[in-house]
Amino acid sequence: MAPAPTTAEDALTDDEVRAEARHPEVAAALAEIREADADATSIEQRIVAGDDEVGLDDLEEAERRGRFARLRARRAASKARRDREATREQALAEVRARVDGLFESSDLLDAYEAAVDAIANLLTTTVAHNETVRTAFVDLRKLGAAKSGDPVHVKGVPVTTVDIKQLGPAATSEAAKRALPHGPAGAAVLDNMAAEAEVAAHRRTVEKIAAAS
Repeated sequence: MAPAPTTAEDALTDDEVRAEARHPEVAAALAEIREADADATSIEQRIVAGDDEVGLDDLEEAERRGRFARLRARRAASKARRDREATREQALAEVRARVDGLFESSDLLDAYEAAVDAIANLLTTTVAHNETVRTAFVDLRKLGAAKSGDPVHVKGVPVTTVDIKQLGPAATSEAAKRALPHGPAGAAVLDNMAAEAEVAAHRRTVEKIAAAS
């Protein structure tokens, strides 16, 4: 074990004490060192000056207080370092646990599959809608109730088929407007994503984590 520092300034040359000098317990011990050193210096000066009111016991007492305060400073610094490291390790463990938890759950992929199912249902419904409109137009032409190029009317309102190629992106865009914080800006992000590659990459990540578990 290294010898105890002889003054508060010497104590601050100890790397651990210097690193923790602002810690309340360390700062208090350093203040006690300075006080004890000042007392010892004062007693020495009084002895040299011939003051018989102070003696060896007074000097030794001041020096003992200083030595004890130095040891306290080193002990407090060591404890502060251990406490800080333990706090850091706990914080790191909490962060790791949060991230690990993401990949112990299938929420993201489940939500993706639900979205795929919903879009598939939308497209299936759209195909049926378009087929009904087309069939009705063909039948109306056969019956002489419509000319080529005329739309089908429902209660006087013209109806047409829906461009199925636009429905998936449109639904994604609308969903983004509802779910993302920046509305249309978020929708633009999703519209420009390579969605299949993104999901495939996530699946590979999940598979690798599962394999490593």
